[in-house]
Amino acid sequence: MANKLILSALLLLSLTGLWAQKTSYYTSGIEEYQKALELFEKEKYTEASSVFDNFIKNQKGNENSFFVKAHYYRALCAANLFNNDAEFLISHFLVQFPESPKVKELYFVMGNFQYQKKKYQKAIKWYKKID
Repeated sequence: MANKLILSALLLLSLTGLWAQKTSYYTSGIEEYQKALELFEKEKYTEASSVFDNFIKNQKGNENSFFVKAHYYRALCAANLFNNDAEFLISHFLVQFPESPKVKELYFVMGNFQYQKKKYQKAIKWYKKID
């Protein structure tokens, strides 16, 4: 009798987890951000950019720290891929998030991007902003 009672209680407890609500961690898309970050770290910039894009679109105005970081990494993906929209994405980040601690780092990235395009005067302007 006691074994049946214990078994029933364990079964009931295990089933209640199936109906429990997911935490905001799962419902806010953070797992999608983590997936994109893993792709970025593996230098799979095309895939990472796509997942960061999707994460940003799904945030619906929720400008939390992950939202800002997703914009940052999406811009880095474009620069690393030497995409045509890299300059736009970096500039957009700098305008949208001027207080971010990543601003100076993006000045450097933009300088390198311009240098690679052989636009040396533009590169120098971006490098000067670092100081």
